[in-house]
Amino acid sequence: MEDQQVTYDHTGKTAYVEACRKFDVVPAAYFLRHMNDNELSMKHHGLTGDEMRAIAASLAANTTINRLDLSDNWLHYDGGLAICEALKENCFITDLNLSDNHLSLCAEQLCQIIKHNNTLCRVNLSGNCFEDESATYLADLIMHTTKLEFLNLSHNSLAEKAGLLLGSAISENLCLKELDLSWNHLRRKGAMAVAYGIKNNVYMKIINLAWNGFGLEGSAALMDALKANSVLQEMDITNNRINTEGAVLIGKGLTANETLTVFKIGKNPIQSSGCWGIAAAILRNQNCNLKYLEFKDIPVNRDFMDIWKQVEEQFPHLEISHGGIEESLK
Repeated sequence: MEDQQVTYDHTGKTAYVEACRKFDVVPAAYFLRHMNDNELSMKHHGLTGDEMRAIAASLAANTTINRLDLSDNWLHYDGGLAICEALKENCFITDLNLSDNHLSLCAEQLCQIIKHNNTLCRVNLSGNCFEDESATYLADLIMHTTKLEFLNLSHNSLAEKAGLLLGSAISENLCLKELDLSWNHLRRKGAMAVAYGIKNNVYMKIINLAWNGFGLEGSAALMDALKANSVLQEMDITNNRINTEGAVLIGKGLTANETLTVFKIGKNPIQSSGCWGIAAAILRNQNCNLKYLEFKDIPVNRDFMDIWKQVEEQFPHLEISHGGIEESLK
């Protein structure tokens, strides 16, 4: 009878209790109460390496949890490897949040496991101290995954070298619908490579590039991406050191784009003249599909408001957000 209970222990409770004994840790009452739920959140629990090993032993056998949140536990290398071991066996988790866990030292193992896992659809790796050294593994994951639909790599330290690698991978990816690269250090050739990847991607719907450093070079590359890409629906390039000239270039891309519905370019020094250039570009695109345009924290002047009235007449369903109207100088 005891063997039967172990065999049909779909929650992994038996494996968990035994692992707690093995690693000499106190079983977590919260985990025991919720291991039979479809969604389990263990964020902010301050899990040690041994505590994570015990939980991982349970997850390897668990068939009920579909969404798992382990964010902000500072799992580090040992905890990350424990998760990798669990994912080797678990084929039921579809949504995994590992953000804020300092997992850079096990980036290779983690990316390999995620790449070969056949059930994971959403993975959050935000805030894990990934730098350019991790980019090889992250790029390999993006290039070769066949199941992942959402990947969050925001709040890391991915810079120019990482951008070069990730750009090529994005170009080849055939399953990601949404990618978040915000709050990294993408700039210069790295930013251009990411834009090139977007240009050639034929599957992605949403890309978040906010809080990087695309600048003028990146703006030119984004212009080409917007002209060529016919599937992307949402793009966020908030706070990317884009000036007025860069806004004009991006506007040229919007003139040819027919699929984008949400575009955010706020917190950039494009000034009202840059906003005017984008509005003028939209007017030239009879097939523009934009529904929301964001110029957050960018004050606009009366000249912009005049041209925006024309945009509203042509595209009455297009909403706008900006930093208020500048007072005219007397």
